[in-house]
Parts: sequence; C-alpha cells; structure tokens
Amino acid sequence: EWACVSSEGLHLYSLDEDFIFDPINLSEDVTPSTVQSHLQSEQYSSALRMSLQLNEFHLVKTVLEATPYDSVLHVVRSIHHTHLERFLHYLVKILEMGTPHLEFYLDWCLEVCKQHAVVLQKHRSRYMRAMRSVHKAVSARCTDVVGRKVEENGFILEFLEMEAGKYLDKKSYFDSSPAVVSNDVAMET
Repeated sequence: EWACVSSEGLHLYSLDEDFIFDPINLSEDVTPSTVQSHLQSEQYSSALRMSLQLNEFHLVKTVLEATPYDSVLHVVRSIHHTHLERFLHYLVKILEMGTPHLEFYLDWCLEVCKQHAVVLQKHRSRYMRAMRSVHKAVSARCTDVVGRKVEENGFILEFLEMEAGKYLDKKSYFDSSPAVVSNDVAMET
C-alpha cells in the first residue's frame, strides 16, 4: 500500500482488492479509536455513523455486534440516507459470510426497512440494487439454515423411529413372557 498527493488530491494504491478508501464527510475527529471510545461510552449511533464514514468493514461489523439488541431500533433511526445504501451493502456482506448471529442481523434488516421505508420507496431506483442484494442474501441464508435443520430433524426422526422399534420389540417380548408364566402358575393352583 502506498499513497501520493497530486494536484487532483490524495491517491491511495493497494494490492488488497477488498480495501476501498471511499470516506464520506471525513474529518480529523473521525478515527477508529474515536469509534471505539464511542462504543465504550455506549454511543452506538455515533459509533456506527463514524464507522460508515471511515468505510471499514471490520469496524462497521464490530459496531453492529457491540450494539445491544434493544438499541437496534434507535441506531437504525439515526442512519442518514447518505449512508443507507452503504449500510445495506455491509449487511449483505455480513450475511453472505455466514454469521452465526442470523436473527440479530435479520432484525437490523427489518428495522432498516421499517424505519427508512419512505426514503427507500421515494428513491426506489437508487436503492433497488442494494435491496435486491439484501433479499438475495437473506433468502440464501434462511434457505441454508432451514435446509440444514430439516436434514438434522430427518436424521433425528429416523433415529427415534429405530429406537422406538427396538423398544417396542423388547417390550412386546417382556410383556408376553410374564403372561405365559402367570398362566402356568394359575394352572398349577
């Protein structure tokens, strides 16, 4: 990685294809350490706003996962429409990576749709690609999770059926044996 300054501005070059330096409204106060300090002081909205401004995936993911479930609604409300498309793409990337916090991220998606419905509807063409990506990621992830659970439940049902069959075979054997013995005992008396 290296950078140079020219009359056209700052140029950053990197071999890392995931590294895209495209900050929005960046100032000297917006740094990763400031984001961390806002997280520690439980200012989740400003921490998310700053992490979106820095456009660093791992920082955004850290903020999202540090945000308590009860605060998601308030944090989503604070997302400005200039950051909304970028935020949706981060949600898609996290869902596609296969996060174990599926329900948590689905709640983020739901709250974005509920809280920003007017903006999403009004600027439909601007957000269409992002919303399709969200739909695709959520559908794929849910299909994957539900498919795995169906398969696991199938194996469990097969196992229970086999065990129930063994149990019923043993029970019928033991149930018939005492009846024969009791008939023999009854005949002798």
